[in-house]
Amino acid sequence: MENNTWKTLKKFNFTSYEAKAYLGLLKKNPLTGYELSKISGVPQSKIYETLTRLEKEKIITKLETEPTTFIPMPYTEIINRFKSDFSKNIEELKESFEEEIKSDSIGYVWNINNYDSLIEKCIEICRKSTKDIYIACWKEEYEILKEELANASDKGVNIMMIGYGIDKFEDGVLIHHGVNEYVISRHINREVIIVADDYFLVLGHCGDLETSGIWTFDNKMIFTAKQYIAHDVYLWKITEEFPEIFEKFGNNLEKLHDLIGI
Repeated sequence: MENNTWKTLKKFNFTSYEAKAYLGLLKKNPLTGYELSKISGVPQSKIYETLTRLEKEKIITKLETEPTTFIPMPYTEIINRFKSDFSKNIEELKESFEEEIKSDSIGYVWNINNYDSLIEKCIEICRKSTKDIYIACWKEEYEILKEELANASDKGVNIMMIGYGIDKFEDGVLIHHGVNEYVISRHINREVIIVADDYFLVLGHCGDLETSGIWTFDNKMIFTAKQYIAHDVYLWKITEEFPEIFEKFGNNLEKLHDLIGI
């Protein structure tokens, strides 16, 4: 067991002498450098420089005794420090990768050819999100995704939703988009758009006979999809503040749709 622990400590940048010295102090403390040398197997000529390094890294503590003795930091403290350092390094690596992705490198797009695959990718992206989610979807898909969105919100993820036929959403900001015969007539299929962390994008069209979509890390497509959702938010917020807009453009803004020809 001691040999395994010694080998594992070396994976965390302990030298052989440092690992042996720390394990020796865990077994018996406090000890002088001479005493530790005898029980740990670290040569006496190397023990004090080894202890100096361990003290500098706050792995051990030097006691002001006569003669000078040393005690180890609790191994639980060392493990927690390793975990914290590892998490910090992973986060720095993630940020570095994201900066690289945001460069002008080629952004690939993957096709989605069926409903189950579309939903699986939506769930995956909700679970991976750590900062924010922008989503536009219909009630049918929301009922499937709402638990994942709630879990994301519980982790501190901010969520902005354009909801077609969705009247209630407690895990973020909901912009309610009513569904009536006019709206249905303009949508051959139900759309799903999810942008997470300015890094992931899933876009799909769900129909009774066919579902298709894409997912990508491409920053240009992500920006465009996010702007699409944002502009829908702007439009419906404006109509809330200025309901007289409906008098000019119709209850469903159909005259506005006719004006721009889509």
